[in-house]
Amino acid sequence: MEAASPLLDIPHELAEHILKFCHVCDVSRVSQTCRNMHKLVYPDDDNYLWRELFLLYPFDDPRKRMIMPGEEVPDEMDWKGELQRRVLAERILLTDPASLEEQEEAVIRALSTMVHAVNIATRGPHGAESHNLTWVYNVLTKSPVLNDVSFKSEFSIIGQLQARLRCYLGLTHQTGESDASRQFLKELRTKSRCYTYDLRKYNRETYWGPYLVWKRHPSDDGELVVNWEHIEHIMNVIIMNIRDVPSEWEDIWPKWGLDATRLYSAPGSTRSRDPRDWAGVEGLWRRVVCFMDYRDLFAFNFSAFNDGPLNPAYFATDPRFSEAIRLMEYDIRLKGSSLVADRNAGSSGVDYEYSDPNYPTLYFQGTCRGLNNNSGSVEGSVRMFAPGVIRWNFVTAYEGSVNSWSAEGVQIGGLRSALGMAGVWSVALHEEVGDPAGPFWMWKAEEPVPRRLFNIPM
Repeated sequence: MEAASPLLDIPHELAEHILKFCHVCDVSRVSQTCRNMHKLVYPDDDNYLWRELFLLYPFDDPRKRMIMPGEEVPDEMDWKGELQRRVLAERILLTDPASLEEQEEAVIRALSTMVHAVNIATRGPHGAESHNLTWVYNVLTKSPVLNDVSFKSEFSIIGQLQARLRCYLGLTHQTGESDASRQFLKELRTKSRCYTYDLRKYNRETYWGPYLVWKRHPSDDGELVVNWEHIEHIMNVIIMNIRDVPSEWEDIWPKWGLDATRLYSAPGSTRSRDPRDWAGVEGLWRRVVCFMDYRDLFAFNFSAFNDGPLNPAYFATDPRFSEAIRLMEYDIRLKGSSLVADRNAGSSGVDYEYSDPNYPTLYFQGTCRGLNNNSGSVEGSVRMFAPGVIRWNFVTAYEGSVNSWSAEGVQIGGLRSALGMAGVWSVALHEEVGDPAGPFWMWKAEEPVPRRLFNIPM
């Protein structure tokens, strides 16, 4: 005869109140003690217990997050399903990768769950930290799966999800305080420089940007997708270059890390000047650009140095080697007509177009200036590249320069995130093999760069 749980001797409301302070795995075990207890834990028409378990885990309340244009929020949340997905993701990501060798689909679901948790993160009352982001950070920084390379293939969905999550972290978990950490960062910097300054990656097929052509089958024409591994290397290069800049510049850089990925976290995001401006185009932006001396860039890509071109030893041979880093300000406004910067759309023959009536392509123009007082103009477009992924494309022309410079960037995090966009700059005309290219990062600013910094060399 089945023994009844002692919890059934008290009112169900009190039993539920007790269970909501338990871990969801313990609640699941309690449900297996008897039929009536199972019915209490898994009722047919009541989400109260699972909602409380979800919120007290704790996670952000998804009912309180900011809603993107055109998004429909369901009348009733699937509290049980979402909590179970997250708990399972946590368990998988804290597991030894060797035991996951034949569970690629499970790992994909786990990493996708983390991306989703970041994308719907909110701030708590009175600006308190996001529970979602705290949970994601704690799991990822302990996870042996995040950096495991055993799942890699020519196009690895797992590899791309791993890189995307590392982009979200933005090296905030790498302090460089220990010898081992400093060595890791040194090796990572070399690896990221090699990837970012490899000119073979920039061609018409990928719009000279951080994209790749993914073929589901060898006979396919291919589909253009964001290359999150490329974005990660771009961010690594720029963040580590920023760390080398004198401390006087600390207050002008963006905040990087999970909190900066939040939807509508950029300055002024909740008070757009134009209701059409779903991407938060209008306003003041800062942009940092990194580049190698062209002689170094050419030598790295094409010389016979140290057993041939693209050798990582190029960056380690001369300890004085460094990249240039430049900061610029942009003042941007919307414009409703097609622009020169949009000329590449659809020109590569690779299918990538994604259309959503809630996110029509926006065209913009504006002015820019560097801290050496050189000035210029900018024009471009922003569009939804894929569900939840935003592509920025623009051309900058400086006064007195014979070249115009194009840029392809991808929004990091949610719509109007404080983290802004990261991507690749290159010569706009793309007429010569070996034209220069390099990384950039651009983010929304509340105010202009302080005038006192204009005389401090970077």
